[in-house]
Parts: sequence; structure tokens; C-alpha cells
Amino acid sequence: MKNASNLMNMLWPSCERVSLTVSNGLERDLSHAERASVGLHMLVCPGCRAFRRQVRALREAFRLLRSRSATRDKLAGAFLPALLRERIESALSERMRESG
Repeated sequence: MKNASNLMNMLWPSCERVSLTVSNGLERDLSHAERASVGLHMLVCPGCRAFRRQVRALREAFRLLRSRSATRDKLAGAFLPALLRERIESALSERMRESG
């Protein structure tokens, strides 16, 4: 009976279990069994599909932030247009020269 319960949990996990597995997928690669289990659940659960879309959107947003911070952009200025950022940097440099 316990084996049947374990099999049922693997084949038909709860929404809580699926959301935890989707979240864990941010930090590690999911096993084939986990991906299959989540995939089956996603076929019939619109709430979990929406959650997975949100997690993917967050992952992409963090990836973009990391890539921007890896370049010359600072996080504080990452969302400013390049021309405006250059004008601000120029004004700050001029102020530094005047005061020092």
C-alpha cells in the first residue's frame, strides 16, 4: 500500500509539491522523473502553469540584471539610457574637479 501511495504522489503530486519542485529548478537541474511529474501536473493545473511562468520571468529578470552588472553598467544606472548616464557621469566629474 505504501508503494502505491509513493507511486501516486510521484505521478500526481500536489500543487504545493509542484511549486516547490519548480522553485528548486532555479537552483539545480531537475531529474527526468521530476520533470515528467511536473509536466503531467502542468497539463491540468492552470494555477501551477501561471506559477511556473512567474518563476521563469523572475529567472530571466535576474539573468538580465546579472549580465548588466557584469558589464560597465552599475546597478543604480542600469535602467538609464546611455546618453543620460553619460551626462550624469560628466556632471559628477565636473563637480569633483570644481570641489577638489
